[in-house]
Amino acid sequence: MADNLEQIANDLNTASLNLQELRGKYEGALDILNAKNAQIIEALDSKKEEALQEVKSVKDTVTTEITNLQDTALSNIDESKNASITELTNKKTEALAKIEEAKTEQGEKIAKLETDLNLKAKLLTQNLEWTVGSGEETDTHFNTLQKALNKACHYRNLSNIRIDIKLKSDYVFNENISLNYVDLRFVIISSENTEVQVDENLTGYAFSCSNSHLPIINTIFNCDGNEKLTMFFALTNSVFYINSAKGVKNCKGVVIQGFNNWIYCSGSIFTGCKGEYCFRVWSSNVMADNADFSNFTGGILIHSFTGAYITATSAKYTNCHPTNTLLSVAYFGIIVSYANEKTGLQGTATNITPNQFNAAGIIDYN
Repeated sequence: MADNLEQIANDLNTASLNLQELRGKYEGALDILNAKNAQIIEALDSKKEEALQEVKSVKDTVTTEITNLQDTALSNIDESKNASITELTNKKTEALAKIEEAKTEQGEKIAKLETDLNLKAKLLTQNLEWTVGSGEETDTHFNTLQKALNKACHYRNLSNIRIDIKLKSDYVFNENISLNYVDLRFVIISSENTEVQVDENLTGYAFSCSNSHLPIINTIFNCDGNEKLTMFFALTNSVFYINSAKGVKNCKGVVIQGFNNWIYCSGSIFTGCKGEYCFRVWSSNVMADNADFSNFTGGILIHSFTGAYITATSAKYTNCHPTNTLLSVAYFGIIVSYANEKTGLQGTATNITPNQFNAAGIIDYN
């Protein structure tokens, strides 16, 4: 019994020693674990701090970049805004300038229209006087007769009024006038001088006119020295007046030629002409009573054919020396010319027996 108790006591003592040994080992292991844990915590804290520093660094970098990008974007926006504002301002200024220019141009056009309207209104109430010659051109002064006639074409005669186009004393006729489909019956061409000299180098037709009512000739065109004109008045389907004691002198070309015209030149002057014809008309009516054809030395003075009717009663044929014949008809042409002044007339008077009708026509002449 005693042995068993001793054995138990020894076992308990041994167990206590073992327990103390295990406790020592446990506490040693616990210390190691605590140390390791502290190391791990320290390492984790270090890594965490490093990570936080890196995150902060990245954040700062990104923030800086974002700020820079924002500043750049705002700067670009400001530049674009300023550029757009400048461009808009320039365009606005340019547009305003164009508007002002257009306003000025329109103002000038309106002023011109008002001037034209005033002139047209004036035409309805009183006569107009224009001039042609050298010097600065104005609304009523022109350097060429063609310009004056072109402007006159814009008017209409609504009452008994006239536009008097006066050729100045310095004006020399050196134009080829062309008039087509116009009505200028209210226009009178006159001159400061008794006669208007024709330029010696003028060629072709002085007046070429068709389908028109032509201006009234109230001056004398003197062709002395001109050897180049083919024709002075070339007319088709037109009405034409030459006032008494006015006309054309010393013309080497045909003075009047045309088809289907009404020509009034009673008492007009056609002296000293020397062309192949003075008058050569067909299918027309010509009134040349009391006209002066003195000193004609060309081929045929008056030629009527294809039904043309020409009266030249009491005409003056003084010192006419036609190289062909004075009066000529063909294809039923008609000339009435009696009671004429024939002092000094030489050569053949008519191409057919006068006062007898035949296929050529008839010439009533004595």
